[in-house]
Amino acid sequence: LIAEGFTPERDIYFAFSGGEEVNGEGAIRIVDYFEENGIDPSFVLDEGGAVVENVFPGVSLPCGLIGIADYDNCMTFTDCANYGTITSTYQPETVRPYIHSVAGGLFGIGNGTFENCVAAGTVSGEVAGGLHGETYEHYSSNDGVAEFSDCRANLTLGGKTMGGLLGSIEEDDGETFVTISNCSSALKLISNEEAEQTLGGLIGNGYGEISQCRAEYSITHTGEQKLHAAGLVGKAEEELSIWDCETDVSLANTSGGTFAGMVGIGKDLTFNNC
Repeated sequence: LIAEGFTPERDIYFAFSGGEEVNGEGAIRIVDYFEENGIDPSFVLDEGGAVVENVFPGVSLPCGLIGIADYDNCMTFTDCANYGTITSTYQPETVRPYIHSVAGGLFGIGNGTFENCVAAGTVSGEVAGGLHGETYEHYSSNDGVAEFSDCRANLTLGGKTMGGLLGSIEEDDGETFVTISNCSSALKLISNEEAEQTLGGLIGNGYGEISQCRAEYSITHTGEQKLHAAGLVGKAEEELSIWDCETDVSLANTSGGTFAGMVGIGKDLTFNNC
């Protein structure tokens, strides 16, 4: 465009912070520059993306991905819903093998609060959550947190670690905590032929407090690898308290694994009136 002499109707600024995601002071300095010079952008596009082919169902032409946000410290969602298909297109085995792919119906990685939200459609990734992919203390100045109230999950999940509301907790140096109240889930599973899977009606891998929730699903697992599945939480590595909850789940599985009405694998568990 520059070689052709193109001049946009509005000014376009290219800003490079030199920092990773929300770390460092680069982005802060950029904002300071804009404010000091009286520049008020109409909108901000973050991280551009890649040009990909054969990624989105029904789209045969190359697609240029435009990102409007990446990681954030904390997001709040009220009266939101996802009815579409969310698929992580990341290929860690060929790109960055030390990072896993994360997919969330509304929010990928960070700390979030969800109230009266609906998870539907299909969500798949190495870590997949109907509403929230992964909560991570690293992206917050405070302890990591994920809170869900009056939310509903009725969707199809695919991946390694999957939850109707939250995929997983990624532990860092601080304390991460999940609270879920008055939520429900009904799930379908995309079996993985290459890796073991962990599935929870509400949380794939996590801990915290769950109250007044219900999970109901019937799953047939056709993969060759083990499936660890439970009505509420697939795996709880730290303290988990559950009260006033009920599940009605069944599993047809010929590949082995762990199956339980509420928690598949866990320690420091407390159940009250369940």
